[in-house]
Amino acid sequence: MEWNSLEKSDFVILNYTLTNNNSTNLSDIYSGIYLDWDIANSIRNKTLFNTESRLSYSWYTGQTNLYTGVKLLSPINGYHYAFDVTETGSGGINISDGISNSELFEALTTNRNEAGVSANGNEIATLVSYGPLQIASHDSVVLSYALLASNSLYNLENGAAEAQALYDSLYISTPLNNF
Repeated sequence: MEWNSLEKSDFVILNYTLTNNNSTNLSDIYSGIYLDWDIANSIRNKTLFNTESRLSYSWYTGQTNLYTGVKLLSPINGYHYAFDVTETGSGGINISDGISNSELFEALTTNRNEAGVSANGNEIATLVSYGPLQIASHDSVVLSYALLASNSLYNLENGAAEAQALYDSLYISTPLNNF
């Protein structure tokens, strides 16, 4: 969803519906969005996760005014994994050689809040996820994210707060303050 107004111009809201078409309940399901940000010069990027606002944001370390991000909107337990896309993974999961099922599960279920921590940054990517989800037989769950881009971190954070307020007004009868 997107809106044609200045206060809502820095984000779009994505809603994904996971449906269990089985006759049995599903448990311990994790689902996420992988984002490989290449801002200006991809080998000079950084990413951080603000656990309080549930906002992952990335930027170019050179001279530019561009920030990108993704915010977990749904009132469901979430995770963020920051990848250093380098030959070694810089202490995290090395995805430059692909990703195994066990590495993917690790990224979906654990937090790594920053990547590109060297002085000039490096190539980075992020995975934001929800879980563990329980989906009853023939039921579904909606997972929502805000994708953001702005000319400053301040404006990106304001856009993330506006996206959360809008999401809450559309989908949650009593906004939750703990997510």
